[in-house]
Amino acid sequence: MDNISKADLLDTLRENRALFDAHLSQVSEEKMAGTDTEETWSGKDVVAHITVWEQRLVNYLACVARGEPGPLLAPEMGWEETHRLNAEDYAANHHRLPADILADSHRSFEQLLAHIERFSEEALTDPGHFSWAKGRPLWRRIMAGPGYGHYQGHLYDLLQMIEPEKHVRLDPALLDRYAGSYQGPRRGHTLTVRVAEGQLVRHNTWDGAEAAPQPCLPVDERRFVFPAASGMLIFQIEADGSVPAVEEWSYLFTRVDPV
Repeated sequence: MDNISKADLLDTLRENRALFDAHLSQVSEEKMAGTDTEETWSGKDVVAHITVWEQRLVNYLACVARGEPGPLLAPEMGWEETHRLNAEDYAANHHRLPADILADSHRSFEQLLAHIERFSEEALTDPGHFSWAKGRPLWRRIMAGPGYGHYQGHLYDLLQMIEPEKHVRLDPALLDRYAGSYQGPRRGHTLTVRVAEGQLVRHNTWDGAEAAPQPCLPVDERRFVFPAASGMLIFQIEADGSVPAVEEWSYLFTRVDPV
């Protein structure tokens, strides 16, 4: 998406959270509590992880509102440090009861909405409102991160915990319409979607370097999640059945060539 109003932003976040909660409700008590390791999280571990990062976003928005902007993480922090933070967060929450973790999660989401409500329409949507933002609107920082995309990134984990018979089954013919190449907003970034053995497979290419293909699981007829806490593909479908674009982490990829 290229822009979004304050009202639509709030509605989109609520819808996204409702989708996550609907899948979370299908996770069994056993898999929700779990006795799993750091390498194989339980349902409560996923929820705690999302909540901790959402709280970092809440604190970030509080700083912005006070006129004290700063990055969600230090600019020099790479994946190694991010993994270290995740390990610390896991250790701090893994012993807790699922009910307590869920209560924290719901409070955190309401705090996020409350902080967004306090910003004006202009502050959220105008790319030039904050001089330090380098032309990136505040709504994008919210959606391409812990407030939106991160929830989608872990839907795949929840689907892996839900009994296979409860998974969505789609007609393979429906998948064929999605196959194609999609150009991202950043030069050199392309998503290619193929169908293999009745399943969508996502191929991500940056400047000619292609990442490992990722199989996708359907959430419904137009939304598909993929592994490694990566995200969700949301296909745009026109009235005539054509598919001109796909959204990932709030960024729109325009179809350029069928596969």
